[in-house]
Amino acid sequence: AGAAAAAKSLVSANVSAVIGSFASAGERAALPTYKKAGLPTLALCGTAQDADSGALSLAAPASLTGSAAASLAQSLGRHNAAVLTDSADASSQVLGKAFVEAFTKLGGSCTEIAFSAGKKLDQQAVQAVESAGADVVFMVSSAEDGETFLRLARKSGVVCPVIGPSSWDAGLLLSDADYYSDNVYVIADYDGCGTEQVSAGFASRFSAWAGDNKDVRLKNGGSTYASSYSALGYDAYMLLVGAIKSAASTEPAAISDARLKKSYSGVTGTLAFDGGRA
Repeated sequence: AGAAAAAKSLVSANVSAVIGSFASAGERAALPTYKKAGLPTLALCGTAQDADSGALSLAAPASLTGSAAASLAQSLGRHNAAVLTDSADASSQVLGKAFVEAFTKLGGSCTEIAFSAGKKLDQQAVQAVESAGADVVFMVSSAEDGETFLRLARKSGVVCPVIGPSSWDAGLLLSDADYYSDNVYVIADYDGCGTEQVSAGFASRFSAWAGDNKDVRLKNGGSTYASSYSALGYDAYMLLVGAIKSAASTEPAAISDARLKKSYSGVTGTLAFDGGRA
């Protein structure tokens, strides 16, 4: 909401580059304004990338995320998946279709279920999962809707594994580690609980920073957990800093050119651009 207006405000402020918009809907609304102004952008989780427009994404594409989720479901010995997607979110539907395609190729079967986000997410979605006889659930939603579904599902006796997208990798959903969060998996771009030195180091620094800042903790779901989006935001910022230094310029065109040529070793891995994707 307000992404197009925000884009106009940033162009008026003569910024040199933009991190965002955050999600696909906002990205699609803002891209024409950024493209007209020639501003390089770095999206964190959108699927509406257009390399010609200067919009690049650091997040994994839907095809890779869906395939990873399908492989995970198969590795858990599951064969009948319920795939829940937001009826009003095109990106949710794209990712759901990617899972269905990959899981079907692996020999599994899928029941596709559409839900309405927010207050309309109710027992009907849970009942649809039960009716499908699913032994695994793949749900593409926000962390808030994921938490709502999980609480309702576990209360109703749906105890099978539930797999969510990177938006579920959030303190908002994961900080309340009670019964409903058992057997929940997240496909994400970064492992904040991992032992790899670079990612673990970032998680430690982020937690210390959030621990010292009440406002940060509040915005982070009351947690000091370093999510994928926190890590991607850090990498996006540092990648742009590197591009500006490499270009020795703050002109958007020079930054855009340097960014495309530059690889960056970050906390989410080594990033290099191919078309519109890192």
